[in-house]
Amino acid sequence: TLAVPWFPKSRGKVIGFVMAGMGFSSTVFLPVQTALINPGNIAPIQSNSTLGNKTAFFESPDVLDRVPTSLLWLALIYGILLGFGILVCTEKPNPNKSTAKKSSKLKDIKEAFLYLKNKGLKSRELYILFLIRFLLITLGAGIFSHWKTFSLLLSSDDRLLSMIGGIGGILNSLSRFVVGIFLDRYNFGVVMLVQFVILAADMFSIYWVGHQSFQDFVF
Repeated sequence: TLAVPWFPKSRGKVIGFVMAGMGFSSTVFLPVQTALINPGNIAPIQSNSTLGNKTAFFESPDVLDRVPTSLLWLALIYGILLGFGILVCTEKPNPNKSTAKKSSKLKDIKEAFLYLKNKGLKSRELYILFLIRFLLITLGAGIFSHWKTFSLLLSSDDRLLSMIGGIGGILNSLSRFVVGIFLDRYNFGVVMLVQFVILAADMFSIYWVGHQSFQDFVF
């Protein structure tokens, strides 16, 4: 939200642009993760579960042994990006406040937590937004983030699936920016209602869509 005050007439676009970076991250990190964990493009092992459903998991030691090291490398990359982001974050100067005393980053962080404690936690809107985001993230993490698990049942080419996921990341990024444009033109409640209706329709149809085969799409 630090970027929003710099562009008061385009708040939605700014938020959409910032959130688009989150969606675009899969385009960058999916190939990186595949290169770190499965550089040999080893295929998963398909089998039938106790419930009779088809499953596909990586069982090769060459893949599994790389997971701990890859997590350390990813943690290092994320830490560097986070540290750089904190360093370049700059709050827009308030003309109503005296600029004689320049505040430090540590002081700004402390003031932010104090504001959260004294005002934010007492606001009803905070808990409503938290519930909305919690439900959306739970749904996304519980179902949509397992797209690769489902795709491995159709194709054993890990590299190809990472490329397809990267394309999905681009579309995810663009959709976030489009939602930001809508937020500048329409009420937040209206935009969220439309988004929830589309999401509900998607979830309602996913059972039947899941029974279809997309062999011509994933080779």
